[in-house]
Amino acid sequence: MSLLQLSKMKESKPPPRLALRFLAWFCPPILYESIEGDLLEQFEEDVKLEGEKKAKRKFVWNVLKFFRPEIFLRNRFILNLMNYFMLTNYFKVAVRVMFRNKAYSAINVFSLALGITGALLLFLWIEREFTYDQFHQDKERIYKVWNRSTDNGLVNCWDVTPRILAPTVQEDFASVESAISYAGWGDQLLFTVGEKRLLKSSGAYTEPSFLTMFNFPLLKGDPNKAMNEPASIILTEHFAKELFGDQDPFGETLSIGAAGQSFSLSITGILKDLPSNTDFRFDYIIPFQFIENLQGGREVHWGNNSVHSYVKLKKGTDINSFNEEVKGIVKKHYKDAYQLEVFLYPLTKMRLYS
Repeated sequence: MSLLQLSKMKESKPPPRLALRFLAWFCPPILYESIEGDLLEQFEEDVKLEGEKKAKRKFVWNVLKFFRPEIFLRNRFILNLMNYFMLTNYFKVAVRVMFRNKAYSAINVFSLALGITGALLLFLWIEREFTYDQFHQDKERIYKVWNRSTDNGLVNCWDVTPRILAPTVQEDFASVESAISYAGWGDQLLFTVGEKRLLKSSGAYTEPSFLTMFNFPLLKGDPNKAMNEPASIILTEHFAKELFGDQDPFGETLSIGAAGQSFSLSITGILKDLPSNTDFRFDYIIPFQFIENLQGGREVHWGNNSVHSYVKLKKGTDINSFNEEVKGIVKKHYKDAYQLEVFLYPLTKMRLYS
């Protein structure tokens, strides 16, 4: 818009600003100045002859009449066409340079592809690391119990605890929702189903509330009841297929053997195969009560660190206050504990922050 037009607009009645903005939006720059000038001149004449209100209505209508495909698309079509020809030209030049220097171009393309592949694999690995055991519903309230001792000014920590610790914590502290022991000792057991015999050492012993504390989904069975019976076993989907093939194993019986003895266990659950982003590793789980019945009862010695312990706190429990309360539990029951203390560490930080 010229200075002369602006001075005239200040002296006379101004046209609708919204209509002018709309014109500037759709009209190509190459046509805008001349169209705008014609519309403003017509507007001034209409104001003198017909009044301001009618002149504004006619101005809006005249702007709308210019909103035609040949005007609206002209600028955009030219720009798109120019971009297309520019990109095509760049591509042709790149291809010619590549064929002119084949060895050099091959090295560059291979290096670029290798770099992109490496970056993608690194990203996938990092994403997997950050998702370890993050799929459990109440993960923010689940903790692993660690031991800590101070010797000559050095602090030592380890995550193996006494078997008696979990039930004692469950009984002594009202802020504990559940506490379990878990052990994967690597015992090699012989599994027998009919004529099929398999040796496995990738099992675990734990307690019934393991299935409700953690969210490892059962394909068959009730997580609240599946491990209530001592002579029961839960198989992962993959291991069940190894033993039974396409047959449904739920409710069936299998035999396990070790050290010349054989025992029958009822299959009370089929567990979905464990995801790769978990620190738990097992093909089957057996209740602690089964092995403890064979050994004559639960291990109650506080000096025997042989299992992992997990604690799920009730909502609203402050972990720092709870750690102050629980740290002396071993010394309370075991006079030879010396400087030994226990503390809870979040499950969500076990992978990268422990």
